[in-house]
Amino acid sequence: MILSGLVITLNTLTQNYLIFKDQILNPEFQIGNYDVNSCGVPQLQQVYNDNPKSNNLFIQELVIRANQQFKLEYSVENIIDNDFALNQSGMINLTLSNEQVIYITHECPEDLENYNFWGLIRVDLSINDESMKIYYESICSKQYEPKKFDFSYLIIVISGVLFVFLTSRFGHIASLQKANKKFQGVLINYWYFIVFIFTLFALVGFSYINVDVEVYILACISYLSNIFFLIDTCCFLKIHYWNHLQDILFYIIGWFLGSIPMITFFVFGFSWIVNDVIFVLNLGTFFKLFKVKSFKDCITIYVPFLLFYCLLNYAVYLKWEYGYKVSLILNLTQFFSLQAPMFNYIPTRKCAFIEINTLFLPGLMIAYTVRYAKASQSYVYFIIYFLGLFLGLIGWLSITFLNSKYQITSLLFTVIPSSILAAILCYYRNELSVFYKGQFYDQILEDPFVASKSIKASQQTNTELINQSNQSNQELPVINPALFSGLYEL
Repeated sequence: MILSGLVITLNTLTQNYLIFKDQILNPEFQIGNYDVNSCGVPQLQQVYNDNPKSNNLFIQELVIRANQQFKLEYSVENIIDNDFALNQSGMINLTLSNEQVIYITHECPEDLENYNFWGLIRVDLSINDESMKIYYESICSKQYEPKKFDFSYLIIVISGVLFVFLTSRFGHIASLQKANKKFQGVLINYWYFIVFIFTLFALVGFSYINVDVEVYILACISYLSNIFFLIDTCCFLKIHYWNHLQDILFYIIGWFLGSIPMITFFVFGFSWIVNDVIFVLNLGTFFKLFKVKSFKDCITIYVPFLLFYCLLNYAVYLKWEYGYKVSLILNLTQFFSLQAPMFNYIPTRKCAFIEINTLFLPGLMIAYTVRYAKASQSYVYFIIYFLGLFLGLIGWLSITFLNSKYQITSLLFTVIPSSILAAILCYYRNELSVFYKGQFYDQILEDPFVASKSIKASQQTNTELINQSNQSNQELPVINPALFSGLYEL
C-alpha cells in the first residue's frame, strides 16, 4: 500500500520537478511503450545541468517524503547504451526515515558529442516493498546542439529512390479499368494542396482532442490504399500471365494481403518494419492514382507545397527546444513516412525518417517525364529528374550533417536544380512549349489499360490468319512453266 502523504521530487540547482503526489505519478516520468522496434519517442521530462560552477559534475537530488517512516531500496542506471556513466551501481538500502534523499551524479565531459551528452535514467524504488519505476532524460547542457544526421538516413534515401524508380514507371491502372472507359488516374492541381493542408490541420486538431482519432483516420486511408495497390497488382498479373483464373480470386488475394499490415499494427503493436511496408503500398497507390498532365501542372502543385514546408520547418525545427514536435509530426505521418532506427539516437529522435511528400512530389515529375519519354523516344529528362532526386537528397543530407540547427526542406534540393537544367535543355532542343504544356500524345493517360489485352489478342489472331494464309498458299497446285513457253517467245 502506497504511503499516505508520499511526495517525490527531483531537484537541481534552479529547478524542482514534481514526480509523485496525491497517489498520482507524473506522466512525464513514465516511459510507457519504449519498444526497440517502434519509432515512437516517449515524452519524458528533460533535466538539464544548470550549475556552471560544478566542474561539469551534474548532481540531481531525488527527494522522497512521507507522513510516516519508511524503508527504501533503490537502484539508478542509464538504460541507453552510450558513454553517459552514472556514479551509482547496484541496489542500495536506506534505513527507516520520514525523508530520504538520493543523489544521482554524473561527470559531464568537456567535449560533448551525440553519444555522451545525455542519458535515459531509470530509478527503481522499493518503498516498504511497494515498487515504482521513474524515468527521465538527463542532459549535460541545454546549449549543446546535437547533430540530427545519422547514416540510417542514407539507407532510407537509397531505398526510397529505388522504389520511386520502379513505381513511377508503371502508371497503368488495371483494377479500375473498364473496356469502354479511359481512366488512368486523377489529374491533380492546387486544389489537392488545399485539401492536404485542411486534412493536416484537422489531424493536428484531433491529436489534441483525442489521441486515437487521427490514428484511425490515417489507418483507414492506408488500409484502402494498401488494398487498391495489391488488387491492382493482382489484376495486372491476371491480364498478362494468369488470365484463365477467375477475377474474384484476385480480389480476395488483394483484400487479404492488404489487411495483413493493418491487422499487424492494431494487434501486435506498431513497428518501423510494418510502417515501411504500409508506406511502400501507399506510395505505390499514389503513383498509380495521381497524375500531372503537363510540367505546368507539376509547378502548380509543387510551389505551394514548397512554401508550406519551408514555413513548417521554420516553425518546428528552428530551435532544438521545439524538437519534441518532431515526434508529433512523426505520429501524424506514421503511415506516410519511411523510417529506419538510428544507429545512435538522441532525445526526441529515435529513428531517421522522410515523409511521403519528399518522394511523392519529385516522383510525380519523374512519372511525367517517363510518359513524355515514351512519346518522344528520349529519356534525357527522366534521367535528369531521377538523378536530381537522388543527388538532391544526398545534398540535403550533407547540409543536415554540416548544419543541424536549421532544418531545410528537401524539396529545395530535389526539384529546383533538376527543373532549371531540364528547362535549359528544353530550350536548346526546341521542346520547351511541348514539355511545359504537355502537348504530346500521352499513351498512359489516353489508352485504356485493357487495350493491351485486346492488342495481344488481335496480334495473336493476326498471326493465326497469316499462318493460315501461308498454309493455304503452300497447298495451291504447281503450274508447269512449259505450258507458257509460247508466251515467252512472243
